[in-house]
Amino acid sequence: MQLPPGFKIDLYAQGVKSASYMAYSPDGVLFVSQPDQGTITALPDRAGKGQAESAAVFAGGLTQPTGLAFFGGYLYVAEAQQVIRFAYTPGQLHATTAPEVVVHGLPAGGSNPTHAIGFGPDGLLYLTIPASCNACREADPRRATIMRYQPDGSQEEVFAQGLRDAEGLIWYPNSPNPLVTNSNRRRMGEDLPPDTIEIVAPQSNFGWPFCHAGDIVDPELGWEHACDGVPHPFVQLPAHTTPRGLCAYQGSQFPSEYYGSIFVALSGSWERKVPTGYEIVRLKLQNGQVAAVEHFASGWLVQEQAWGRPVDVVQAPDGSLLVSDDWAGAVYRIHYQP
Repeated sequence: MQLPPGFKIDLYAQGVKSASYMAYSPDGVLFVSQPDQGTITALPDRAGKGQAESAAVFAGGLTQPTGLAFFGGYLYVAEAQQVIRFAYTPGQLHATTAPEVVVHGLPAGGSNPTHAIGFGPDGLLYLTIPASCNACREADPRRATIMRYQPDGSQEEVFAQGLRDAEGLIWYPNSPNPLVTNSNRRRMGEDLPPDTIEIVAPQSNFGWPFCHAGDIVDPELGWEHACDGVPHPFVQLPAHTTPRGLCAYQGSQFPSEYYGSIFVALSGSWERKVPTGYEIVRLKLQNGQVAAVEHFASGWLVQEQAWGRPVDVVQAPDGSLLVSDDWAGAVYRIHYQP
């Protein structure tokens, strides 16, 4: 693996098949979703040694669980067609009660069941719903959106639309609006359109399926003015790199220059002749804008063959970064050790 000087990467946990989205409980236990296994697994490191002491199945029998979020004494889990929540008390490694369905009847079908979830500074639940297709006119208005709810799932509303595949969702500190990753459409060539990260204001429309990455008119469904009024991306990333989880670094374990940086997991391309992605990149910010996109952790791609792929990245309580890898079935820990 390649990292900047002074950084190390170690195994935090292995044998975590299809390890995908992660969240820390209020008492500092890492939880990870395993969509192919239908489980949520707890990976505690009570001794603070930088490795999981055990792998405890918190809940099983779920349908493609992906996004996770802790809020108000509950663990929220996004399944393929619903959002559920489990009552959670500190120290709990196994669910002791049946889950409550919070949001039901999410759109079925399509090739991607992934939903990112999170709670904003307003205390409301945000949920991403991907498009069912590469480029089409959706029948269900909830497709390609961010939806917003009360914590109990009531008062459903469309918060933003026109996001083909938003699989990462966070709030930068002191910002009322979420940041999301977005994988744009395929089959427009190897280098178009760029994938993006967007700042999402209420009632934004990011253009899909008519416009991509702020200013690229769709060749099949677009028209001359299809991109009028579409927000410009916070940052553009190489096409088909598939940005997924992201994290705003607020720790002190890394050198001070990394404070406030955004780390993004790029799961990698599948249709390019020369693969791209399969790495963690750092967005270096200056005055609230992206000053540079830097390679931070790479090595999942060797001689154009990928042996793993990063899905999500979260900050651990000690300030290190944890990265999930669904192909290798592992969670890695990146820390600074000069």
